[in-house]
Amino acid sequence: MSFSKDFLWGFATSAYQIEGAVSQDGRAPSIWDTFCDIPGRIMDDSSGAVACDSYNRWQDDINMLKSLGARVYRFSVSWSRVIPLGGRNDPINQKGLEFYVRFVDALLDAGIAPFITLFHWDLPQALETRYGGLLNRDEFPLDFENYARTIFAAIPKCKHWNTFNEPWASAAMGYGPGRMAPGRTSDRTKSPEGDTAREPWQVGHTLLIAHGLAVRAYRRSRHSLADGGAIGIALNGDFAIPWDTADPADVQAATRHMEFVISWFADPIYLGEYPASMRAQLGERLPQFTREERELVLGSSRTNENPFSSWKYYIVYFAMLIIGFINMYLTYPETKGHTLEGIREIFDGKNEPERVERDGDDKHPAVNAAPVKL
Repeated sequence: MSFSKDFLWGFATSAYQIEGAVSQDGRAPSIWDTFCDIPGRIMDDSSGAVACDSYNRWQDDINMLKSLGARVYRFSVSWSRVIPLGGRNDPINQKGLEFYVRFVDALLDAGIAPFITLFHWDLPQALETRYGGLLNRDEFPLDFENYARTIFAAIPKCKHWNTFNEPWASAAMGYGPGRMAPGRTSDRTKSPEGDTAREPWQVGHTLLIAHGLAVRAYRRSRHSLADGGAIGIALNGDFAIPWDTADPADVQAATRHMEFVISWFADPIYLGEYPASMRAQLGERLPQFTREERELVLGSSRTNENPFSSWKYYIVYFAMLIIGFINMYLTYPETKGHTLEGIREIFDGKNEPERVERDGDDKHPAVNAAPVKL
């Protein structure tokens, strides 16, 4: 297999996973700092407090990237390092902002193109406390837009941007099983608050609106598309293959799985509406777009006449129809390394409908409607 001459090899990281220095130079806590501080949330009680110490060793990182022949480096900005309290009326931390300006300058001097992700799941804890963070459809998008404008203005030399990294993960994993920040779930053994049947879909909708506002702000900025810039969103998705390709039900299950993971965010951006399968399964739990929201989101991953997309791809699943629906993110054992392992343990075949509830309840709220089985 060969790649075209203009293919760009590079590396990608996220702020909380590599920067460390969580209280240095004015940075405030994010929801991941808070989550990692809760006993039992992280298996080995580790955190990103030090991580790779990239905040202090950034020059070493750039030297390493250069030695490996990297042509691009995709990294994320820590919102709580730049605007510690997060809000549009809160002060900017100049030391935090200057760190990223300096870092981008050094990357360019090394011949490495920066690809900046504005949000890689590390919401300022102050916004989570102030108004519920990503659950707030009115406040969060406006604060994110302000944060995005701040970064766009400070780093005009960057020409490639992503608003969010894997919004599916932030919504489904942060508000479904309670296993990741902010850890909200219907499972009261893990969290005193949360509604797994509704909150992931509310959060997903809020993220799409915030994405649309940030893209619009970038397009209107003086350092944007006319200057060769590009902006989009980094979506994740795993391909699904029918367990039995001759069984129409399994074929539909494979399609539904991809619609609930990939099309959940891609369809509103490229087609203007959620997939019909999601609307059929979730009903009123899936938010409706207002006319203004639809206009904001539709086409929000295009650069001039060309689409700009970022995709994260991990694995291929086999999909099988299971009679009834089950939330695979709530039921698999914590010790298992794969989200589908628990379904294999629960179901021996295709027909055990008595084990689950179709419409969802506190125990099995049907967050994932793509009944999938390995």
